Amino acid sequence: MRYPQRSVCLKSLNGSKDDIKSEFLNEFENQHKHGGISAISIYGITSNPDDGNYMMVMQYAIQGSLRKLLDNKYNDLSWKHKINNLYYIAKGLAAIHEANLVHKDFHSGNIVNEDMYNPYITDFGLCRPVSQDSSSKGIFGVLPYIAPEVLYGEKYTMKSLLE
Repeated sequence: MRYPQRSVCLKSLNGSKDDIKSEFLNEFENQHKHGGISAISIYGITSNPDDGNYMMVMQYAIQGSLRKLLDNKYNDLSWKHKINNLYYIAKGLAAIHEANLVHKDFHSGNIVNEDMYNPYITDFGLCRPVSQDSSSKGIFGVLPYIAPEVLYGEKYTMKSLLE
């Protein structure tokens, strides 16, 4: 049986060779759970032979981030294709929320396209159950995309995600 040829990319977790962090395993689990439909597929974990750090083996998105796609090919996409991309992004985000998770770093750089019409959500490193407090008091992410309540020192809420 022949399998279709797929390109892969590797995401390294620097500093993981001595202690694989639960955050890395959490990212792997959440992205693997949603991979293929709403998120980029993850095929496994390996280690870098040069430095011993762990890496995720993931589906390669040839068009890159949504930001890059829109910068380079905005005029090549019809409105139907733009709306279709939005539909699949919303569908992926809804699947994450139905699992009672919050992405916590959702922006156009964390949406990738395998081709011009199939977006996938990626980078589940900060994805957590909505009820789970972060062990860190720091705020992470891209400022324009951070929930307002978090900027005021409050917890992430599902309400902010739905408005």
